[in-house]
Amino acid sequence: PDGAELAVAGDRGVGVRLLPADGGAGRVLPHPSTVYAVAWSPDGAELATADVAGVVRRWSREGDAPTRVDTVRRVMLLALAWGPAGLATGGDDGAITIWPPGQELIHRALDRGNIEALAWSPTGDRLAAATGDGFLAMNAAGRGPVDLRELGEGDALNDLAWDPNGDALAVVGERRALRRVATADGATSLPSRHTTAVWSTAWDPHGRFIATGAADGAVRLWPVQGGNPTVLSGHGDTVFAVAFDPRGERLVSAGADGRVIVWPLPSADLRAHLAAITSVCLSPAQRQTHLGEPADAALAAATACESAAGR
Repeated sequence: PDGAELAVAGDRGVGVRLLPADGGAGRVLPHPSTVYAVAWSPDGAELATADVAGVVRRWSREGDAPTRVDTVRRVMLLALAWGPAGLATGGDDGAITIWPPGQELIHRALDRGNIEALAWSPTGDRLAAATGDGFLAMNAAGRGPVDLRELGEGDALNDLAWDPNGDALAVVGERRALRRVATADGATSLPSRHTTAVWSTAWDPHGRFIATGAADGAVRLWPVQGGNPTVLSGHGDTVFAVAFDPRGERLVSAGADGRVIVWPLPSADLRAHLAAITSVCLSPAQRQTHLGEPADAALAAATACESAAGR
């Protein structure tokens, strides 16, 4: 959560690696089985890992052995999310298990295919799940009725991410699209289409961009206000995970090629400086992509520049 360290998981033999965000070898937390999901505690003091044998382990940030081990069931665990309301996990049995602090374990069966991804809302009061049958599920901290919305038309949803205010979710999957879903009324917009399946997504902490990782090996940075994405090329295979650092200054991606890449991003101050010193006339799409301007502001600035130049 402080952006100083990365937790990276992979197939059997890789274990879980803790890597300094600024570079370095890091260290390995050994696991007997493949780990597909990791999650930091909200305070960053602990790391949770979930493996394909149905085991959830908790590790102190500095320790080399787990401090707690829980066996959920004999299922393949695919998703983890840790928030103030508890540690949640889901797997190929279509069920979600939550360990609330100081309370009894909660178990909810959705029966909508695999639980592919989980995410707590920024306020910690809602849990969202993406399922293998193409459903988005939300409920209040694991309790009460479940709000089910079909988005994938039968195809799997692979990942989801909340916007910083908790008003919307970015959802991606096999339908080769990034969808934005308003949590209040379920209204769905389609900010982008991809040419291949999309496996991962993240919303930057300032709410300006949504990142996606796809099967074509590309990482795309989409302006929330609209416009063409910035395409980051560096992976040779599917990008299974993307994440922003807490300040929105770096984006991390991990792929099936075994590479973990940290991409530096221009800060809001730098974008403002670039806008102030830019003397050439950029198109509205270029202003959105390179200067981070909203669609209406980019159009107005591009029009004003062309008028001033007498074109």
